[in-house]
Amino acid sequence: MFKALRDGLMFAWNRGYRLVLCEIDCQMLKEVLHDEDRVRLHSHATTLLEIKGLLARDWTIKLAWINRETNFSADYLARQGSSAPEPDFRVVENPSPELDLLLMRDKLVVP
Repeated sequence: MFKALRDGLMFAWNRGYRLVLCEIDCQMLKEVLHDEDRVRLHSHATTLLEIKGLLARDWTIKLAWINRETNFSADYLARQGSSAPEPDFRVVENPSPELDLLLMRDKLVVP
């Protein structure tokens, strides 16, 4: 979860996006990032500090919590990634018909 956020933020930065809304379904992660002591003492402190460094760059970025039960496309992608022989960072340029339907469903769900 931590590395996925770091990699996603790095991807957005490297692609030149400077106005970003990042929806995360882990409220604890959002809370940890706002508490310097918890970041430093966390078992994933290095990755969390990298995330904080990315968030501090010259861009407008908002981390918003989204209910895990209504984030169908992220759940689908997570299941696809966990079943891959070698999990890595992948960009989906053209979603499959199944993922396309889930993305549409996510747009229609009211949080």
